[in-house]
Amino acid sequence: MILNKKIIEDAKKNNKVLFFDKAITNVPNWNSFIDNLNYKFNSEKKYSLIEDKRMVNDVLIYNKMDPCVFNILTDNTESKTIIEAENVLSIFNKIMGFKSGCVKSLINFVGNEAKYYIHADEHDVLSWHCIGQVEWRIYPNIILDKNIDPPTDVDEPYESYILNPGDVLYVPRGVVHQVVVDQPRASIVYNYYY
Repeated sequence: MILNKKIIEDAKKNNKVLFFDKAITNVPNWNSFIDNLNYKFNSEKKYSLIEDKRMVNDVLIYNKMDPCVFNILTDNTESKTIIEAENVLSIFNKIMGFKSGCVKSLINFVGNEAKYYIHADEHDVLSWHCIGQVEWRIYPNIILDKNIDPPTDVDEPYESYILNPGDVLYVPRGVVHQVVVDQPRASIVYNYYY
């Protein structure tokens, strides 16, 4: 399947997840991610506590859930750019028909492997996997209760998508999913709000 605007529009209408094998293979290396991350941490640090989350500049670190999640392309802050991420952003913006509201890097280092909580986003996601391997689990039969903490383990059937470097996954807003990481990895996630 080739990543294009018509396929994404059809998937959005039908609330369907799409997997694109080796769609964009010119992936950044570890040094690109680390340079970007170090740039963020070496600039003036501003800490604030938001529930169980810690903010350092625009770097959001979830307690024990997301070892490292940070914005890599923003209009209002200087950053050390990951060139490949900018190039892919222009491709994805054309396919989606409008500009991404947020581009984030998700990194798990050795010892930071995780099973993320089961959730549904309020935006469309295009996840471009760059380093290592990651599993996305889609739960078609789960309805989440916003009044309770999201689970990390459930006894429900799921569809599994294993992403390797160069793979892209499209997940429409509202689709219940979970990301499972059992090795060091880096992904870039493009969020589209509408």
